[in-house]
Amino acid sequence: MRRGALLLLLLAAACARRGEPTTASDELLASLLPGDALAIVRVSSLDELNEAGTRLAALSPIPLAPSLPGTASLVAGGAKVELETNVPCAIALFPPARGGRATVAGAVRVRDVEAALRSLGGVPAHVRDGYVALCEDSPYEPRASPLWRGLKPGMVSARVDMARAMERYGDWLHQLADDLSGAFSSIGRRLLPKRLDRDGLDRRAKAWLRDVFESCATADLVVDLESDVLRLELAYQPKRGTTLATMAASRNRLGELLRFSPHAPALTVLLSSGGSGLVEATLDALGVPAGDDLRGGWGAECAIWLAVADSGPTLVAAFPAAGAASRAEAVASRLGASAPPREVAGFAVRRARIPRDALSLLPPGLPLPPGGLVCDVAAREGAIAIFADADGAAADAILGGGRAPAEEWGGTPLFLARFDVRALARIAGLTSVSRTNADGSVGLIELRSVGTGTGLRVVCTLDVEALEGTIRGAIRGR
Repeated sequence: MRRGALLLLLLAAACARRGEPTTASDELLASLLPGDALAIVRVSSLDELNEAGTRLAALSPIPLAPSLPGTASLVAGGAKVELETNVPCAIALFPPARGGRATVAGAVRVRDVEAALRSLGGVPAHVRDGYVALCEDSPYEPRASPLWRGLKPGMVSARVDMARAMERYGDWLHQLADDLSGAFSSIGRRLLPKRLDRDGLDRRAKAWLRDVFESCATADLVVDLESDVLRLELAYQPKRGTTLATMAASRNRLGELLRFSPHAPALTVLLSSGGSGLVEATLDALGVPAGDDLRGGWGAECAIWLAVADSGPTLVAAFPAAGAASRAEAVASRLGASAPPREVAGFAVRRARIPRDALSLLPPGLPLPPGGLVCDVAAREGAIAIFADADGAAADAILGGGRAPAEEWGGTPLFLARFDVRALARIAGLTSVSRTNADGSVGLIELRSVGTGTGLRVVCTLDVEALEGTIRGAIRGR
């Protein structure tokens, strides 16, 4: 079992599918891997590798190599070694005794232990109850790592001791943080309005990612694929007194803004900090002329929704603001509102109309009516909400309908980005993917961040079936 074989096991682990944890097997795996591990990865089973791998490979417009055969086997040292694919396997990243870069140990159950040992050609291995564990780069003493405690079940589960990793490999992790922030910034520069301080955003993103790495004590990752929905959950346990610890225990007004959500939005973006720039970008998109009285002074939180119907789009933006009434009046006046405000559910609502030619910053695929959009600007109790739609019905329906059902956050909301894949595909002209899932649900991509008081949780869900259809539709539409 040479390096290529071990890497193949790691690739198999990354594509495996969820299974319920087997306590006896987990205890056995823990006893075979290094006790001083910096990170561990547990894979529940390799049995459904073909199904999961094929499903995820369908998302790529480039043909990918076929997944492993149903009976996973490895050729090592000229001998074929067959794996037991219905039990967990695991890998561990640990610092070798001689120093230097971290190295990997792996443990997998084989059908013929003697054949596996013969194939190793003298490489030291640890064997117990059909499992074979080894590290080709460095020998180690196997014992249960503390990281195994609390490891969550899932398709792939991982836990990282970030504090120890930073002590040993801080320079490399800092460089990784810089590389990641550079990749995100490159994407952001293509998507964010040019008027935003994108260089400043780049600097803040780099500093924030470095701070995440330095503030984190442990990090847990769980990946699952169930009923065409891929779910990734990342949980941070921050060190006391750090930025992450403060964020985890923070409170904000984002939950108050959820009442302004329209029905079945195609796009939802909620920000608990840094919302001021997004507020000003939204005003630009709605054709609100710039002015010093509308720059700055907005709250940190911001919520934006976009819903799409045959009659046209509904855009809603909500945010806290000091002097909400005067700011709302200024926004409405810039849009040409002249009539006195009307009252809807305690909100003072001013109406204006935005001509179609003033909406050039909106996505070109939106079905805008010839007369543009009706815009209602509402203010009450330190908050402003802007409603733009084809017939002016959105403000009365949402404000008069009472508070929207609360999100199940399990903590304080920090960030949410949610996309209805099919609705956004229709905006892009991919009408062939407008169907819903077999169970009637729409296809969603969602990324949310939550402060739990003592930690942070980031959850990403992806509707594989919907995204697959969108990609196929895009390829057909070329």
